[in-house]
Amino acid sequence: MNKLTYLIPVFNAINTLGETYQSLKNQTYKNFSILFVDDGSQDKSLDLLEKIEKSDNRVSIIRNKHQGLVKTLNDGLLHINSDWIIRLDSDDLAYPTRTEYIVKTINKIPPNTALITSDAELINEKGDFQSIIKINPYLAKYFLFTGINPFFHSSVAINKSLIGNNILYRERFKHAEDYDMWIRLLSKYKFKHISKPLIKYRIHQNQVTKNYPYETIKNKYLSLQETSRNYPSGGLFYLFKNLSLLLIKITRKIELKIAQRTVFCNKSISNSFKILEIIVFKIILKLFKFIMFPLNLLFINKVHRLLNTVSKN
Repeated sequence: MNKLTYLIPVFNAINTLGETYQSLKNQTYKNFSILFVDDGSQDKSLDLLEKIEKSDNRVSIIRNKHQGLVKTLNDGLLHINSDWIIRLDSDDLAYPTRTEYIVKTINKIPPNTALITSDAELINEKGDFQSIIKINPYLAKYFLFTGINPFFHSSVAINKSLIGNNILYRERFKHAEDYDMWIRLLSKYKFKHISKPLIKYRIHQNQVTKNYPYETIKNKYLSLQETSRNYPSGGLFYLFKNLSLLLIKITRKIELKIAQRTVFCNKSISNSFKILEIIVFKIILKLFKFIMFPLNLLFINKVHRLLNTVSKN
């Protein structure tokens, strides 16, 4: 039987932490462990965790001084010895059947599968339903290799028995550390997507992509650029690789300029003109992505076909 552990980083999450734990307590499949890594919370999160730990022998806690999300996640990854690590954030919720579906999937997938992902339900800060986000598993990898993160962090399970401690989150890609992890893993291994929503992902004002759009976009591109250096070079492959990266680089540069301007406008709104300016910039960003993505996809498709050909030879 595969050993499973939920990894949940915690920082000042007292308002949602109890609900998150309850969603794990309600799982239909119960043979798993839970590791909470407290990142120096200054509210009563740790007090609640200690009460939970006393009442549930599956729960353990790592207590840290505040060091940020990347180091907190890596502490958890290094500490856990289970075959599979299931991610969940302290403000998100797991569907009651999530673990059951993951176990069923583990028993069917090939051994070189590094990730299991799923669709997600979006909820607001109060927990009210917003929408269902479905991920196309056939396009997900192509999205990833064009600088778009197709996976919700809380929807992912990581095959630690496959990757060991060799691949960790990297601090230099802060605010895009999950994207960097996925692109490195899927450059080497497979993933399996469960086409059902198995988590409730909470939308709120303190999310990284809202507060740090510039850093997120920049670090995703830098991660993609670094990963691409491992591709074989020479001939048509080299041509397609560089054409693809050129298109992605142009996309990222325009996104960065728009993100910078949007943040500036958000911090200096004084009249309706500036509000309109923000809306216009966001519309331009969406339109540009819509136009550029098919072009990026075309070249990335060629790159991966060539990659598969090279790996078979």
